[in-house]
Amino acid sequence: MKIGIIVGSVRDGQAGASVGEWVLRHAQAKGGAEFELVSLKDFDLPVFSSATLPAMADKSYDSEQVQAWSRVIDDLDGYIFVTPEYNHGVPGGFKNAVDSLGSEWNGKVLGLVGYGAVGGVRAVEQ
Repeated sequence: MKIGIIVGSVRDGQAGASVGEWVLRHAQAKGGAEFELVSLKDFDLPVFSSATLPAMADKSYDSEQVQAWSRVIDDLDGYIFVTPEYNHGVPGGFKNAVDSLGSEWNGKVLGLVGYGAVGGVRAVEQ
């Protein structure tokens, strides 16, 4: 089983990279799966604007950045989303990244780690 630890901030100087590394160390110490750190910042995803809904795209997207994101996400069996809290919610880039894909997310387990104001609880709630 391969679990992606997905850091959802794309800001320069973000704390997310160190939080993601912390999650990775603890997950590896616990064991039971293979863990991979995935930084959303590495993909430079465009704002979703395709006429085709991601759920209908059959993993064939207009943008090469989204195609690369799709391949990485599709290869994983589950996810731990690491998200900061911006204005009582998840960052727009992270929401866009999730919304840019369709069936890659289906039938897979998900965990959430929030950080920031009040421990990121409102981003996790969202």
